[in-house]
Amino acid sequence: MVTIFLMGCQELRSKNPSVRQRGAIRLGALNKPEVLSILIKALNDPSKIVFFAAVFALRDIGERAIPSLIKALSSHNKRIQFGAAMALGKIGERAASAVPALIVALKSRSSDVRITAAWALGKMGVSARTAVPTLVEILKRSGDPMQQSTLISALGDIGPHAAHLSLPVLSRTLNSCNRTVRIVTVASLGQMGRLAIPYLIGVLKKRDSQMKAHALISLKKAGKIAVSAIPILIRFLESREKRIKRLARNALLKIGPFNLSTLSKGLNHSTSSVRRIVSSIIAKRGEKSKSIAKMLSKPYHG
Repeated sequence: MVTIFLMGCQELRSKNPSVRQRGAIRLGALNKPEVLSILIKALNDPSKIVFFAAVFALRDIGERAIPSLIKALSSHNKRIQFGAAMALGKIGERAASAVPALIVALKSRSSDVRITAAWALGKMGVSARTAVPTLVEILKRSGDPMQQSTLISALGDIGPHAAHLSLPVLSRTLNSCNRTVRIVTVASLGQMGRLAIPYLIGVLKKRDSQMKAHALISLKKAGKIAVSAIPILIRFLESREKRIKRLARNALLKIGPFNLSTLSKGLNHSTSSVRRIVSSIIAKRGEKSKSIAKMLSKPYHG
């Protein structure tokens, strides 16, 4: 092990970026505490391949690296801060202890550090719920579409715990002049639980076909909590746009069986094609639909 350690250290001093990259990989494979400070220093390497080799090596070391990465977030070197935030995000939920330090990093003077810290918080999911107020406040003030998109994605990844504070500002980003921001907003709404469903239904009432398509995808991902969307999804089965019609059908396949009484109203639709599609959805669910119907027919003894 000593020989491999010394070899990796020597390679990191090479003038050749490929050799330095190999050194970072070699040290990361040791998975020992003594390599941490060396790999964090390698985050400041001018070569991108060495930088990313160090990031991935720290990620692979995992939980042992977290205290050192948290400390690196307070470094005066912005590149080391940036790399530390990236490594923590790649470690993900196991790095939940880094949430307070990442919240501080959201206020960095470096836009790269701020954006990467927001991304990292999103990768920690519900463990980062204490970051929601800060993420929302920054989103309110942000005029940068890239930063806005990252913040919105992070809020979506945190999930329903972010909904209460996030929805008022997301209702505004739905109308952003930047298409990417609007699309990311719709995707995040699909992760925020029942409170977000009315906002997705609202998108379906707009003229923008691309946004409708993304809203349909988000409703499908939301699943059974989106049962209130069934009536409008049935109407979309009449769409002349093949993609919209297909996406509405796919969403109904996922959502419909959880409210058979509403879905079955489509069997009385005035358009025969809609009746056929609804019938096929019910038939495709087969035994699952029958079991759900049986469950719904039982009296509630709460």
